[in-house]
Amino acid sequence: MGSEARKQALFDRTIYLLAGVLETHVGSAGACLKSSAALGNIISGSDARAQAVFEFGVIYSLVEVLETHKTNASACEAASGALGKFAERSEARALVVFENAMQLLAQFLKTHKASAGACEAASGALGNIAAGSETRKQAVFECAMPLLSEVLETHMASAGACEAASGALRNIISGSEARKQAVFECALYLLAKVLRTHKASAGACEAASAALWSIATVASLKEAMVSAGVVPVLVGVWRSHAGAKKNANGALNALGFNDDGSKNRSHPNYVYAPI
Repeated sequence: MGSEARKQALFDRTIYLLAGVLETHVGSAGACLKSSAALGNIISGSDARAQAVFEFGVIYSLVEVLETHKTNASACEAASGALGKFAERSEARALVVFENAMQLLAQFLKTHKASAGACEAASGALGNIAAGSETRKQAVFECAMPLLSEVLETHMASAGACEAASGALRNIISGSEARKQAVFECALYLLAKVLRTHKASAGACEAASAALWSIATVASLKEAMVSAGVVPVLVGVWRSHAGAKKNANGALNALGFNDDGSKNRSHPNYVYAPI
């Protein structure tokens, strides 16, 4: 047996055993925690591995972890994290997670709102679910939007939780002025605060800037956003983080400003309001 064949056989055997642990020992929070975390690590960053593990049917076992151990933050955090990774970069996998786990993830977010790690995992999973179809965006919006705003408020000190919640908010508002208006009303200041609080975190700044850019495309909200003081913080992001430049630039331009914060009087979206 060649080297690649041995690696594949070992991979298949490992997934088989981990899936077996989840199925056989679903009553053990410790076993579920370790197996879910291991599966999440295996599929992290690899669509091919995620698809291969998905085909073993472990998503349903992870959903059972959420159902069985709903009071155990650590076990649910690991299962939520793995489910979120399955939902990344695949409409088919995201649909399965949506149909089987969305309500459980929202409930987990509510039950364990005091845990930054739990909130980061559940917010990330909900964000990945909402990254596709309009149906999923609206469903996640209806069941989790206030919870995601609460994550920002409760865990403002956690860059990871803020990045996940900001990213989820960005995904659910895409394509809907009504959803943008709702997030504007409950989370505008929180998203701006993420940029101020986590100016050293490229991931948090990228996610929050993207959400602000999306909101800034609604004409009736532009002036209020400028008055709220988002322009200076967006300029700071543009200057500090290469990865977040595109989103910060987009938000500034949508509001009628240049990248240095000066007013672009020739821009069609120029807003006559103080910075």
